[in-house]
Amino acid sequence: HGYAPRRYDAALKEACRQAALEVLPEELVVFTDNYAGGCSDLGDISEVMPAIHPTIGGSEGVAHSDGFRIFDPEIACVTSAKIQLVLLTRLLEDGGRLAREIVSNAPRKYPTVGEYLEKIDAICMEQEAVTYGEDGTVLLNYQSQPSCACQERK
Repeated sequence: HGYAPRRYDAALKEACRQAALEVLPEELVVFTDNYAGGCSDLGDISEVMPAIHPTIGGSEGVAHSDGFRIFDPEIACVTSAKIQLVLLTRLLEDGGRLAREIVSNAPRKYPTVGEYLEKIDAICMEQEAVTYGEDGTVLLNYQSQPSCACQERK
């Protein structure tokens, strides 16, 4: 797992944008629809529930590299926390009305976690998928033999 593309939920993204506008001046709040090629477990999560991956300034360098550093802890940590808390408050106020609305209206590729895990099990393999013969031939073994940890949960 960890290879599904991230699918950001538009309603949750808008709720986050509104939260950011409560903390920051409008000219500092930038939301884009840019697509990033990276995959993560958030992509898998977004297959079954609304998800977003907002970012904030205050850092520089390439993420996950030894050149990455926080140069403005106020923005990167404190302002980020404020926005997250405003968003959480908006999602949970009035008995979680907004959160329930976002979840119930979210388009999902897989309506349940079980359906998603079944799909993953169907494509998991614990075998050599490609075998190269000494004569230059290539044998592709693409029949799945479920062996993922998902199978152990059933």
